[in-house]
Amino acid sequence: MTFALHPLGSPLWEGLIAALCLGLWIYGLYVSRYHSLKVRWATGLLRLMILSVGWLILHEATFISKTMSVEPMKSAILVDRSGSMSTYLSSESGLTRLDRATEVVENIRQSELKTSLYSFDEQLVQGLPTEVPSAGTQFQDALSQLLASESNLAQIVLISDGHDFSPLTGMTSEEQENWLSMQGMPPIHSVYIGTMEDEPDLLIHSIEAPSFSYIRAPLKIDVTILARNLSNSDPQVQLLEDEKVIQFQTPVLDEHGFGRVNFEIYPDRVGEHLYQIHVPAHARESNTLNNSQFFMVETGRDKISVLHIAGSVTPDLQGLRALFENDPFIELTAFYILRTREHLQIGTDGRLIPPDEMALVQFPVEEIFDRQLYSFDVVVFQDFDAGNYFQNSYQARKLMQKIVLFVKENRGGLIVIAGPKTASGPSLALSPVGDILPIIPKKHRTPYIMETRQMKATETGKHHPVLIGFGSSLPEIFGLMDTHSLHAEADLLLQTPKKEPLLATRHVGKGRTIFLNSSSSWVWRREAMSEGKTSTEYDLFWRQVLKWVSGDPSLNPTQLKASTSQEQPLQVHTDLQLRNGNYVPLKNKKGTLTIRSAQSRESEALQTVPFTTSTNGMASLSLNLKQPGYYQMELQAGKGVPKTVRNLFLGGSVAEHQKNEPQPETLKILSSLTGGRFFDSPESFSVDDIQTKDKTIEKVIETKRVKLRDSLFLLPFILILAALEWMIRRSHHMA
Repeated sequence: MTFALHPLGSPLWEGLIAALCLGLWIYGLYVSRYHSLKVRWATGLLRLMILSVGWLILHEATFISKTMSVEPMKSAILVDRSGSMSTYLSSESGLTRLDRATEVVENIRQSELKTSLYSFDEQLVQGLPTEVPSAGTQFQDALSQLLASESNLAQIVLISDGHDFSPLTGMTSEEQENWLSMQGMPPIHSVYIGTMEDEPDLLIHSIEAPSFSYIRAPLKIDVTILARNLSNSDPQVQLLEDEKVIQFQTPVLDEHGFGRVNFEIYPDRVGEHLYQIHVPAHARESNTLNNSQFFMVETGRDKISVLHIAGSVTPDLQGLRALFENDPFIELTAFYILRTREHLQIGTDGRLIPPDEMALVQFPVEEIFDRQLYSFDVVVFQDFDAGNYFQNSYQARKLMQKIVLFVKENRGGLIVIAGPKTASGPSLALSPVGDILPIIPKKHRTPYIMETRQMKATETGKHHPVLIGFGSSLPEIFGLMDTHSLHAEADLLLQTPKKEPLLATRHVGKGRTIFLNSSSSWVWRREAMSEGKTSTEYDLFWRQVLKWVSGDPSLNPTQLKASTSQEQPLQVHTDLQLRNGNYVPLKNKKGTLTIRSAQSRESEALQTVPFTTSTNGMASLSLNLKQPGYYQMELQAGKGVPKTVRNLFLGGSVAEHQKNEPQPETLKILSSLTGGRFFDSPESFSVDDIQTKDKTIEKVIETKRVKLRDSLFLLPFILILAALEWMIRRSHHMA
């Protein structure tokens, strides 16, 4: 039986209540000071009892009784069933690590120890597995799920090869100890399945990286390495792609030999990125096979970031900006430049420009073209000339050269929409941007012809994905720049019947450019809506333009797609499509699909499968491989078809493939932090060392709570006390 009080509030409030009760009692003694001592003590005691009962009622005094039961404590056996446990201990023994773990389990079962048996990888299940799955090991999740499933645990017997891909491995020793303490973890006795290594060794313990990331967004990679028997070593951790070092760091090793580093990179290409973590071998190290690990990150694009700069406000500008603003897959930054340096110097319309017609903030030339340029995917110049927006010609050439590098080296896209200002202002051909344009304006001012022209698709344009929305009928355009020339490397998609270039594309370095020689595409939208139609052709045209110029892989002429299934993880099903540079399907085209290990550029081909495309330029193939790993598929189909390469991983858990070597360090840490024992081999393990006979735990079966204020005798008791106090005062003439 226990007694509990419920506080009324803060200690200050409690003190005020107690002081009030004590003051009332002292005042009662004071007013009876002229009576005999016996009467004063009798009335004072009764008043004190009444005040005490009231104080207890205010604090919700409760009597608590518990019914207890004594139960024996039991043990839990956790068996690692991850993919690494299928590794053979030696070629001669024919036993896997799971086989040795099963022997330990049978040894425990034959004893008098009361146990519950579980196996785990990324999930906790009861019993032993019939076959080893390929999932990774999660110590933290398994231990949490075990404590949620079992009670009265005296100890845990953990049988594993030491692999762990949970956040527990990446914690510091203090964080691990805090987590185990918060969980109320019982002692963990670890039985290590593997061979204890005495040789100096540097190895990669774990890599934490997302399987998917976004282009130009931070990709964070956490790496944990382990230095065995290498005191005072100073290892370096390198991050590589395509055998080139991207970043490197030097970790600080803790008392267990673990070192942790964090990389942050910004992928600039959509597709599969095969990265490598490498730790250069130590001079005393003999085993270097575990010094490198590969991992793959699929990079996509959530939005196309567009920088839209216009030199005039026109219906074409308003229509295009409205389209960009309303598209959830476009992130738009737009600027209108309505007043130029020329306007300030000589005015416009025969008058000088007053201050109230100028922008409050000057156009941020340096900020946009120098510091923020590489955060965009596409730059759009609409009715924009090259000379009037910079302080001098040197600044113009310097910042326009940034755009050239943005396209050539950073996979950027550039769209130029020619308008009256483009024709009449300083020519873009005078700037460095002129070297990357598909349609090159003349170096002098040229007229802008305000006439209607019928658009005509070239042979290249008929199959190009940019024009896929128009079908066989093409709309008219109104207005075009007169004098210009087509670059030799450009692909002309649209022209007039007089063969005047209207729309052309060009590959420049790693990037792409498009030139539209008219600022009247908004007419396509207006005419469609005037006929009661939707603006699908206009919207699709500009969306396809953005996708193509930003390098969307889905618009490449050659497509190679690969897929696997959970039932057959080592079988690859591929679908391919071949088109020439004009996007015309290559029918009956012969080629080969070669697959090799992606972990070495010099590796020999594992399989080479010939194929012949159908009439629509497509083919389907299946390849079967023998073991998990990272692979590279290479498609070759002769002249006119660029070589296409794709990386992929086959065979279940990437983590288990990356780390297959026994690692006892994590098991040692778990045992030491929980007060358990570490057994370095199944032979060293004995059930007698972990016996918990006669160990019991008291468990609460039932709890009863009775509040004082709910008692039937409380009110009569208070009335009796009050009546006695009144009778004493009455008999002594105090009332």
